[in-house]
Amino acid sequence: VTIPNVAMKVNDIITATTTVGDDNGDTYGLVFGTIGGFTLSSFNRIDATTYTVQFTITEGGADVAAGSNIPVSLIIDDTAGNQSSEYNTAITQANDPIDANTPAIATVSFNPSFGTLKVGDTATATIHAVDDETGLNASSTMTINNVEVSSTFSELSSGDYIVTYTVSEYDTDIDDDTEDLPINLSLVDDAGNRSAASTTPDITGRPGVDARTPTAPGPLTLNSKTSSSITLNLGATTTEANFSEYKIFYKIGSSGVTEANNLHSSSTDMNLGNIFFYGASTTTIFGLATGTTYVFNIWAYDTAGNKASSTFEYSTATNYAPGSPSSLGQFKSGGAIIANNSWTNESTINLRASAIDADTSEILTFYFEIATSTDSFIGNIVLPCSFDENWNDCGTKVWAITSSLGDYSSAPFIATVTPQLIHNSNIGYKWRVKACDDNETCSVWVDAGTDPNFKIDYTPPSDPGDLREYAKTAVSATLKLGATTTEANFSEYKIFYKAGSSGVTEANEPHSSSTDMNLGNIFFYGATTTIIEDLAASTQYVFNIWAYDAAGNKASATEMTLTTASASNPPTGSFSGADQKRDGTGAVDISITLDDPDNDDTLRARIDYATGTDCIFSPPLDPTIDTGNVSDSHGSPPDIDNNYVYQVGTTSGWIVTSPGANTVSFDWTSKTDEPLASGYYCLQLTANDGLFSQSPLATTSVYIDNTAPSPPGALSLDNKSTYSVDLKFGATSTELNFSEYKIFYKEYDGLAPTESDYVLASSTDNNLENILFYGATTTIISGLDAGTAYSFAVWAYDSYGNKASSSAVDFTTNYLPANPASLGQFKNDGVTVVPNGYWATEDNVKLKASAFDSDTSEVIRLYFELHTYNDDFTTATSVPFGACASTTAWGACNSKIWLETSLAGDYSIMPYTATVNPANMASSSGGYKWQVLSCDDNNVCSDNWTEFNAVTPNFKVDFTAPTAPGQLSIASYMSTSVILAFGNVTVEDNFGEYKIFYSTSTPVTEADFEHSSSSDENLGIKNYGTAATTTISGLLSGELYYFNIFAYDQAGNKASSTETSTTTNTLPTGNFISAVTRRDGTGIVDISIQAADIDGNNAQAKIEYEAGTSCDFISETKATLDEADASATSTYGDAKVENENDYQVGNSSGWIVTASGANTVSFDWLSDT
Repeated sequence: VTIPNVAMKVNDIITATTTVGDDNGDTYGLVFGTIGGFTLSSFNRIDATTYTVQFTITEGGADVAAGSNIPVSLIIDDTAGNQSSEYNTAITQANDPIDANTPAIATVSFNPSFGTLKVGDTATATIHAVDDETGLNASSTMTINNVEVSSTFSELSSGDYIVTYTVSEYDTDIDDDTEDLPINLSLVDDAGNRSAASTTPDITGRPGVDARTPTAPGPLTLNSKTSSSITLNLGATTTEANFSEYKIFYKIGSSGVTEANNLHSSSTDMNLGNIFFYGASTTTIFGLATGTTYVFNIWAYDTAGNKASSTFEYSTATNYAPGSPSSLGQFKSGGAIIANNSWTNESTINLRASAIDADTSEILTFYFEIATSTDSFIGNIVLPCSFDENWNDCGTKVWAITSSLGDYSSAPFIATVTPQLIHNSNIGYKWRVKACDDNETCSVWVDAGTDPNFKIDYTPPSDPGDLREYAKTAVSATLKLGATTTEANFSEYKIFYKAGSSGVTEANEPHSSSTDMNLGNIFFYGATTTIIEDLAASTQYVFNIWAYDAAGNKASATEMTLTTASASNPPTGSFSGADQKRDGTGAVDISITLDDPDNDDTLRARIDYATGTDCIFSPPLDPTIDTGNVSDSHGSPPDIDNNYVYQVGTTSGWIVTSPGANTVSFDWTSKTDEPLASGYYCLQLTANDGLFSQSPLATTSVYIDNTAPSPPGALSLDNKSTYSVDLKFGATSTELNFSEYKIFYKEYDGLAPTESDYVLASSTDNNLENILFYGATTTIISGLDAGTAYSFAVWAYDSYGNKASSSAVDFTTNYLPANPASLGQFKNDGVTVVPNGYWATEDNVKLKASAFDSDTSEVIRLYFELHTYNDDFTTATSVPFGACASTTAWGACNSKIWLETSLAGDYSIMPYTATVNPANMASSSGGYKWQVLSCDDNNVCSDNWTEFNAVTPNFKVDFTAPTAPGQLSIASYMSTSVILAFGNVTVEDNFGEYKIFYSTSTPVTEADFEHSSSSDENLGIKNYGTAATTTISGLLSGELYYFNIFAYDQAGNKASSTETSTTTNTLPTGNFISAVTRRDGTGIVDISIQAADIDGNNAQAKIEYEAGTSCDFISETKATLDEADASATSTYGDAKVENENDYQVGNSSGWIVTASGANTVSFDWLSDT
């Protein structure tokens, strides 16, 4: 006799195999037998030497340790009744313990044992086992408040075990006073025996539960604010059956308020203690700092301590005080500034100031207070005057002006008041200003400056006496002073004059205390005359005198005229300078200085020239003078007319010499007169006043060069790169006054470069300053664009700006490689695509990219940067440093950049394509990302790195298979289904799912029938979602099935367990033996049936009937059978009848027994009923 070498527990049905001598076709029967003290049944023939027999592990049986003897007693017989001798050889195997005693729970106690748990709180249940049994385990299902807690199970000691229950939102609420916290706890021993569940109520020994967090209250919003308080609008109320109170927390800042910050609660506003705020809509928080930003949020609490805060914090600032007024100013009515401590001659003054206020919606009022400089400020802003109130009518001497509602946080409000009819005062006035907002928060007073700020005198002096002629010369006039003015705040006298007979004004020439100090005294310091110098001879002048006070008030006398004496002296003239411009125009800058002892204002000048430096003017040559470019030192330049003998100074504009010498500057356009000049020339000057010419005449010499250099030879290409070209010089220029070469260039457009284009000059390459290039043969031009055609030409210049250019040449710079394209990632076979974001199951991935380059001969380098998903990419597009070979191992490449280089070739039409294959990559569930940069052998790179895909990671790596899951075991089976018990879970960080494959043949493969997470969601959870079993349905009855479980990770790696098998239950068979109606009028039908089950399972039968003989049972009716025990007989056993059951014949009181073979059962149908 043998049994499976497995552990056995209570209610397990064990099939033992009995090997007998050849039965020669006779079927043996069971006479008596026990294994481990458990009665044997269902003795079935398998073949001539093999029989099976079953026994059930029943509660209270003897436990047998693994490896110990399991006693056996078995007697069988043949059909003739011959019995075997007793077989009693014990069974000893290493892994077949019998545990026939189920553990039991003695008590369950809770900590805490009272009160109400809120969401997130934890309660600990201590389970004490009967007989202090140790080594027990959690059952697969243990619940507190209908929440699974078996995962929290742990053993303490001495038969004590604990589980913990943590309240989650929407668990069942339990009233601590009236309701019990439900439990369903059981223990399992190592054999799998499960204790009866502990479900006994204990209202007084367990806590209640409040698993409903209040709903979030509505967000707070601003109602109003002052500089020290904020009134908030309360939002929507919470929904909470066990409401306690609201609390508002706040702090300085704009975000991040917590319950650790300042508190505003029902202790400061009783309305927060009511779920509906007692109907209030606002609450006010006091004691805040002025102009400070605060952040607020509201929490709702229930009596258990559950809480919820509003979804949105609210941040606002208390009212800011207006900023101190600035930009203070005082102005006349026309807008002229009145400087501090200055006079104004108006009785109205405009006072101005501005201020900002950080509040974005504000009304500002400015208060301007004025006092005489010897009085004190009062500061009464309670009763201010209108902004333009008269001085006498404003008792407070405070003028106010108010802004409109607006945002003055960045652009200030500018306030202006206009007090009128202010009294004259030579001691002056002072003023100050402050700004207040509509919350009555004010700035400090700001003073306008050092006192007094302004003084007022709007009464003009009396008219001074008229001037009279006293004496005169050709260049001066002595005037007799008249009566003095009357003025308390006298400043000075001023005499104004001009050439003419009338109409002198203050805009004409002045003669004042700066030229005659006596005019600075109201009594002329006793003087009676004053002299005016530097007048012109034979010229009529008009004069008048003005008296001024300190405020600028004035009065004038009656004007007078006087004609100066006639001239009698010739003028003088000299050259102040003569030099040719260096701009290539040929213009010669000439400056001459003329004077006349008689201050004659009708001077003119003649300019002549001659070749050489001998200054022989025989005949003199007439220069062409530029009529549009003349200036003089007196500010009234003369006219130039080349048609006059005296070209400079004509009737349209003479050279003026009053009050002194006049320097006149103009240009000789020498290239007009001497286009090929190259040498020295002599200039001659003749000055004339209409009567006399200067003597002697003045001369000077000047060097003139109007001849251009010879054209230099054209440039040629020496070398080119991406951003520069090396140009080879051509033939040099010929030029006596050589200055430098310049190379002009531009992007090619079919036209030659001009001097307005880009330039390379001697300031960049000093070889260009030498006519022979200092022997150099090339120059470099940098800063060009890649892949661009340019035109170049060289100019030669002399010292005077004459120039000549070479012919233009055209060259194209090296192209940048194109941005990498056609990026792809592949498995190591180089063919299988790894889609973006997918898993790779190898430790290397092939990365591929392509790039074009428009240069027809090029070497391209592709740099592949590969990083873990959370590292930063390189952004610089310079040649990367430290790139690794294309197959370098991941860990050995510090730069994380892999390089492939092309051969020299033409990649302008067909791109260069490269693949790198970093090896030995680490598994990563976070994954990797990569990008590519293309560069050429000129060490320039594409405009941008090209990312494979902006959605990262681009791929993840896992090449390690999960560990094999534990072997499935048969928990139970029926005719068309099997319940499989899970074994140990797999070990896998990137778990995907389990799949169970099954078949009627072995070995089981993934091509067989599948049972996966689409059928049982627990197979999608690594710990099976704490489930212990899974059910596979749709099987064939009486069929041997093989099962195996596979574990898969997200990358597709897999591992399978060991197969397990079982045969589904075979369906029972049944047939009628007879059915005969009695002839006694009772309507009773005697029925005999035969039932059999190849598995020997107990059976039951349903009896139905319908009229007729078609037996299609479209409208069948269940037969009423005689339930009397005497009316039902069985071949063996005692099948019972119960009409209330769906199957009337056979029930737990007496099954149709089939363990010994087919069983014939007879009973009566009460057809009359």
